[in-house]
Amino acid sequence: MKPKISINLLIVGSLTIASFMIYANTLSGDFVWDDRALFVEHYDLWKFENIRQLLTSQDNLFEDRYTGYYRPFPNLTFLVDRYLWGQNPSGYHLTNIIFHVLSTLCVYWVALILFRHRGVAFLGAICFAWHPVHTEDIAWINGRNNVLSGLFYLLSFALYLKFTEKEKQWFTYYGLSLLAFSLSLLSKEYALTFPLIVACYEYSFRQAGRNGRILSVACRIVPYIIIIFAYLAIRSMVLPAHGIKFMHWETFWMRLLTLPKTLTVYLRLLLLPVNLTVRHETTLISSVIDPVFWLTLGIALCFGFLLYYTYHWSRAAFLMLAWIILTLIPVLNLIPLSDEGTFIAERYLYLPSVGFCIIVALFIVGCWHALRGRKQKLILWFFVLSGSLLLQCYAFGTLNRNLAWRTELFLWSDAVAYQPRSHKPYFNLAVAYRDTKKYEAAIGMFEKAYWMASMPEDRGLILGNIAYVYYLLEVYDLAEINLKEAVTLFPGNTGIYNLLGNVYFMQHDFARALEQYRKVLKIDPNNKDALLNIGMAYFKMGEMDRVITHLERAKSMLPDDGKLYYYLGSAYDKKGMAHEAAKYYGLYLKRLPHDANYQKVICRLKKMEAAP
Repeated sequence: MKPKISINLLIVGSLTIASFMIYANTLSGDFVWDDRALFVEHYDLWKFENIRQLLTSQDNLFEDRYTGYYRPFPNLTFLVDRYLWGQNPSGYHLTNIIFHVLSTLCVYWVALILFRHRGVAFLGAICFAWHPVHTEDIAWINGRNNVLSGLFYLLSFALYLKFTEKEKQWFTYYGLSLLAFSLSLLSKEYALTFPLIVACYEYSFRQAGRNGRILSVACRIVPYIIIIFAYLAIRSMVLPAHGIKFMHWETFWMRLLTLPKTLTVYLRLLLLPVNLTVRHETTLISSVIDPVFWLTLGIALCFGFLLYYTYHWSRAAFLMLAWIILTLIPVLNLIPLSDEGTFIAERYLYLPSVGFCIIVALFIVGCWHALRGRKQKLILWFFVLSGSLLLQCYAFGTLNRNLAWRTELFLWSDAVAYQPRSHKPYFNLAVAYRDTKKYEAAIGMFEKAYWMASMPEDRGLILGNIAYVYYLLEVYDLAEINLKEAVTLFPGNTGIYNLLGNVYFMQHDFARALEQYRKVLKIDPNNKDALLNIGMAYFKMGEMDRVITHLERAKSMLPDDGKLYYYLGSAYDKKGMAHEAAKYYGLYLKRLPHDANYQKVICRLKKMEAAP
């Protein structure tokens, strides 16, 4: 037994090192894409006293845009990261890598239990560890929900497999499997497919349909389904009831026709992970006479035939092919899970890739044994070198792709190179230039995006961002011109009115600024920026009574806004109401310890305490 233990330890150690080192170059990466909004702009909100908000909010925390996603478990890990690493992105990247290492080990464990072959398990795990399509999940900090859900999905399945071997220890293995499944579901919705995977395993590997065990298997699956309904009930209580409008019935027919195309794109990304990009633009198929529909339908039917054939030829291959298609179901967009508009994304392949990687391993090992038995040494070594070259290409592709995620500029420059005809990469690249204070380059990219955009709303949004660059440059006349044109293109955008109000505010035209802020509140009565800006405008106008009246009403909608408490405290201070001023100054200090006015308020409080 000792040699077996030592071999397993050697394999586990090798997989740990291999899966860690392939992503080691992401440790120098910055916060990119949504990471900046989550961990930089709202850094002070990641506190244990805010844990209720973190556990009862939708996926895009601190934003007003509704996504329909409820994923509280990743938020807990981000909260721990915040206390361990602060604003150092390297620590967050390290955590992502560790979770990926654990997922790789779970792939090895699942394959080892299923096939009792270390070679298959090791090759499947190393293929999974190095597959380039995972870069977005690991190099992007906010992609962690895919890794966490995949990790606990695999762990739950491995524990279920152990339970089927040792049913007397049902509490240990089955109970832990249910717990791991719950954590997977609380990390991402594609865990909903788990009961289908269990049913497929029981039907193919354990012949549940032939030996009269259907009722027994159903009883095992029911607890997982109960957990799903419990999750959906919690989700419906936590999130607003917006889900039904996101069915988008008006595009259902097009999404149905596009389904084979979507499946084909995902299969291509698994088989040939080249031309990877952060945004995959997809054109919906609107007619059955479209040749793309028939081509991709043919590919999808071939995949279906292969699935049917492998059931009679190789139950192992059948289960892994079924794994791919079943775990892809939630992201094929026949029934959209949210209104985000993301149709195809590489991050959705983290879990489906498990099936693909194990199939690759089964193929390599199967060919090895077939050729070895025939003693065809030349062909055998050619095959070994080909398999080795495939893994090396995957490793090189991952190392190279990681570099695109180092900074916002690298990320969106790469996206522009692969999608030169789409306005969205240009828009995001312009934002990256703006955030790094390369304003001239930002305006140039925004202008390119403007001429590529076809929708009036997109053009209005782009003009608003051009105006914001001029606002930062204090060229207020050009900012005003662009904003007035933006309003005509996108009249329902509150950000445009808010920024126009800010332009007037900076020109000390407070009456016109208030007019724009009030337009915002007509569209969105709870708009936080407008509520605060109105109070600031009254403050600059010297109308302290109005400041107090307005912000006292607004504080129930902005309970955590430090600036609101600063202006309330300042207004009370100017009116000589020291007790109220001190109270609100104290609330400000707790919420914005890094604000520019922090030391000034400290000094003011000391003077107030020293006053007779």
